[in-house]
Amino acid sequence: MTGEPFTRTTPIFKLGDDVLYEIFLANTYQMMSIFPYSYPTPTLNDSPLVLTLRASHVCRAWRDVLLRSSLIWARCIDLDALDQATDHWRDLVLQRAGRSMLCISAQKARQRMVPASGLATFLANLLDKHWAQIEEIDLSIDIKDLRDPRIAEPLGRPAEKLRVFVLRGAEVWSLLGIHLFHSHAPSLVRLVIPGVCPAFRIDLKAPFMFTSNMRHLDLQDRLKIRAVDLLDACIRMPLLETLKLIVAELVVDGDSLPRPAMTNLHLIEINCCTFDIYPVFLDRITSAADCILRVFHKFSCHSHSIRSLDVMQRVLSRYGDSFFAHHQGQPDHFDVGLGVTPARFTFSCYESCQEQFDIWVEEFADSFTVPSDFFFLSPVIVSRLLDTMSTIKFSSGINRLNLKVSLQNPDEDIVDNPQILPQFTPSLIQALSSMQWVTTLAVNFADAPTLKAISALGDLFPALKTLLITRIKWPPQPTYPNFSDNVLPFLAQRHRTAPLQVLNLDQLGNGLWMVQDMRAFEEITGLTIVWKVDGVSRQYVCGSGDAERLFIGPRKLILGVANSRSV
Repeated sequence: MTGEPFTRTTPIFKLGDDVLYEIFLANTYQMMSIFPYSYPTPTLNDSPLVLTLRASHVCRAWRDVLLRSSLIWARCIDLDALDQATDHWRDLVLQRAGRSMLCISAQKARQRMVPASGLATFLANLLDKHWAQIEEIDLSIDIKDLRDPRIAEPLGRPAEKLRVFVLRGAEVWSLLGIHLFHSHAPSLVRLVIPGVCPAFRIDLKAPFMFTSNMRHLDLQDRLKIRAVDLLDACIRMPLLETLKLIVAELVVDGDSLPRPAMTNLHLIEINCCTFDIYPVFLDRITSAADCILRVFHKFSCHSHSIRSLDVMQRVLSRYGDSFFAHHQGQPDHFDVGLGVTPARFTFSCYESCQEQFDIWVEEFADSFTVPSDFFFLSPVIVSRLLDTMSTIKFSSGINRLNLKVSLQNPDEDIVDNPQILPQFTPSLIQALSSMQWVTTLAVNFADAPTLKAISALGDLFPALKTLLITRIKWPPQPTYPNFSDNVLPFLAQRHRTAPLQVLNLDQLGNGLWMVQDMRAFEEITGLTIVWKVDGVSRQYVCGSGDAERLFIGPRKLILGVANSRSV
């Protein structure tokens, strides 16, 4: 900035009104509306209304362009910004929008609107008097506000021109039962309903709601779904790109079910209480070759047919192989996570911290009076899932495995009671043995059972070079284990058969957990230990003759621990 005043020779004034209009219009498209789950909640400074208002104050030429552009103001019905304004300003913004199609948004997490407030009245009048003029609704709203009939009643009307309906709200029980859009919204491109069951009645059979215009469908309202209705809806939505569903109850009527082709479908996220979702839905749709699959199952003492388990294995293998084949030869930026306990199975592939292939299966109690520790997955289910992992063809760019394994109940010790090895143990050994690509193994520093389990299962991961000890930030760790008790035995065993090169403690940071007397590690000759002290990287090669360096941690904490021990 030179501090020189603007003149008509300044380059910005060489832009025509049509170019300025496109720039100002682009400012009204919030990133959260395009990718609603990939970006943080914007501040008021990101509000399209605030950006438009500021642009109108730059100069008379810009203000004239904006005042002639009703579509720009129609995209500025931002309740977050209008909440700070007077009734006159709210009415003026709506007046400037003219007859252009309106876009109503409230992106911030909101508290409940006061029913008699100016903002609540403004929203109610918008929905009531301008319903046919609304093109987009993208609201983060307290679900209790939907109990206001002035707001709820319009949502039951047909919505001929509505293209986007995204609702974010608290997950609370709400018995509204609104017949959403009276099952008539043929222009819908994106529909996102939160988990506020059963606030809305949604009919998948509605031919004028789930149409070929639909691109993104996210129904978190726990639904009772007939498989044939879901498949028929998919046939009417051949260009769908993302599909997210929570299925509370799946009804299967016969085996004569259609097979929709959905080659644009790049993301499937299903939360379902039964494995029947595989034969009656997931095995019947044809999605894009690189489709991301995320499945979550929480069972409550359900039985599962052999056919459902067989199809589950086939579907998961197909999606896994397709995903990894699509990413074959890409740069090394994937992590694989595997968690196996008697009560839960998890498998995830992460790309830049985003789950790209995700499986989560667990048993849970219906009653709050029954402790969840008493519920364990069927060993048959865990074995089938592990057998599936053994068959997946991982891409060559993957080398890190984040592992959590427990082979016993919380009150039992696998070392003292080897006879309690669970029935899925052979499948676990086979799955881990198939992962010969693992060169870096990441284990949580408080998770001693994982290292014990690996040691008990024999020689695994022949290519392993680095053990990475990580720390979860939340919830806080209940204990601060001694590395000599859990990490040292594992490294010592590996040192006799397939020595590791690096023990990486970099991700632990500073704290009491990093005050460690690791001088016993001196005997593992050649192992390089890497850690940080006050943000500065340190390393030591075991066997170098200076074992005192292995009493590691921030200096002030080491002195504090030493003083407490002397007392």
